[in-house]
Amino acid sequence: MKRLICSAICAVAVLCSGHMGMAQHISPVHTTFTGGGKGDLAVSNNTMKPMIVTMSVEGFGVGEKGKPGSAALDPRIHIKFSKTSVRLNPQQTYHIFYDASADSYPAWCYLIATFSPIEPPEGRAIVVKTQLAHALYMYQKEPMGSNDVTVKEVAYDPETHMMRYVIDNHSNKIGRPRITFPMLRDDANFAVSVPLFPNRVTTVEQNMPPGLLTMFRKQVPKEIAFQFEHSRIQMPLTEKSIAPHTIPDTVNSPAPATASSPAPASTASSYASPKK
Repeated sequence: MKRLICSAICAVAVLCSGHMGMAQHISPVHTTFTGGGKGDLAVSNNTMKPMIVTMSVEGFGVGEKGKPGSAALDPRIHIKFSKTSVRLNPQQTYHIFYDASADSYPAWCYLIATFSPIEPPEGRAIVVKTQLAHALYMYQKEPMGSNDVTVKEVAYDPETHMMRYVIDNHSNKIGRPRITFPMLRDDANFAVSVPLFPNRVTTVEQNMPPGLLTMFRKQVPKEIAFQFEHSRIQMPLTEKSIAPHTIPDTVNSPAPATASSPAPASTASSYASPKK
């Protein structure tokens, strides 16, 4: 996403996840709390020029396949930074601490670090400002369980090693179950690539982790399990061809659901599409 800023000079700001920054970096790229919490972000200037880093908070919504997009900041969310602006010398890393809370849970937002050169490059009319996003998730206290979701489809493509699963989260909770294969060894598991947001049907297309490919080439498991904190859902794994990029990715942006009020059909409370 590019933003054009008109001033004495023309500045371009690019919003991306923290791991994408080459000359600048933010770490970690996401954090999960149960309720609110305190955390810190490491912002790094890997250039040979001094930079100014300013911190801000933005909302986000995500399309059905997990692609993030702009959305209004949830007014329930409260973020306090130890510093909202800091100067970074060349090759310097600085830790910015924050206190995150919300009036009710779950809630989520972006913590944005904007890197700006102190002086424009000599002889250039364009200054590049880079925005790096840290995704912050504040889960509800009661964890998501198998009774909160319905798995509608699970498929594996042996040619592309892609998995697709369609999960209906019919609760007001947010969660990210782990995927396990009962016939494989205990460490043959991985997390669903995107959180399951409240009152949403989420379709996930996810490449098989490299560590599991060797086992799958020998024998594709007949069953798959979605492991929650205290329960799990186990079902057959279907082999079929999966055409990538076949799912629309419309971002929904209204306010998310709260524990006391169900999400409306068009809420931005998920990485997913509203139920039909």
